[in-house]
Amino acid sequence: ELGREEYKGYIKGYPRYDISYKYFSRASLKDHPSSYYMLAKMLINKNIGNGTKKDLKLAYEYLNKSISLGNIASVNLLGNMYKEGLYVKKNINKALDNYVYAYNNLGKIYENNKDYQKAFKYFEKASLLGESYALNTLGEYYRKGIYVDIDLNKAFTLYNKAIQAPIDNIYYYAYYNLAKYFYLTGDIVLVKNINKAINYLTIASNNNIIEASILLLYIYVDKYLKELDTSIISRIKELTLTIEKHPKYNKEIKKEI
Repeated sequence: ELGREEYKGYIKGYPRYDISYKYFSRASLKDHPSSYYMLAKMLINKNIGNGTKKDLKLAYEYLNKSISLGNIASVNLLGNMYKEGLYVKKNINKALDNYVYAYNNLGKIYENNKDYQKAFKYFEKASLLGESYALNTLGEYYRKGIYVDIDLNKAFTLYNKAIQAPIDNIYYYAYYNLAKYFYLTGDIVLVKNINKAINYLTIASNNNIIEASILLLYIYVDKYLKELDTSIISRIKELTLTIEKHPKYNKEIKKEI
């Protein structure tokens, strides 16, 4: 946990990769699967080292150790190494064989071609391995009635499974979807839960989901207008700044907020 806190920059306000690496190294001595994964990830991304052959060899070893301990994310990263030819010889077939998230990529390709039957098939394969993006996507299919009949109960279940994925692989739009389509409406959950909605939207907003930040802004402005509680103003200003700094910020969003 300390390794993750330093990696995310939550302790000092900025990432301290060298300290994070040391914490993950200590955790890996106890055969902690995610620690091996994070060590490899930092070496591959050059957060630590310079991406030398020696660094990539070590990353490769860490990934294989992590996979032997059951870490799915490491299968993904190892697949990327074969896909890009990092340390190992470039081998697309081996990448597909080892790359759990290749199912997602195939799903996206078929989705872009509007072949939703095949897209659903591949997203379902990835979802059965606990992959967060795929679980959220299937939730969207069931909520919107894409290829399958609308089933809000299944959508709700899939979104919840998506947020239960390992922290480094969570697709945070699932938090946004749960808040917007269920806790703010009362659908399936039977009664509105504004506090849980705010909590989930805050998590999504803190993880760069601009739609969650905008929806939170609406909620807090509405709350201020009803209660005239001046302490809410600081939160409104904070959210506005978060939105304005987001890469997706544009003239349309500027006009809206």
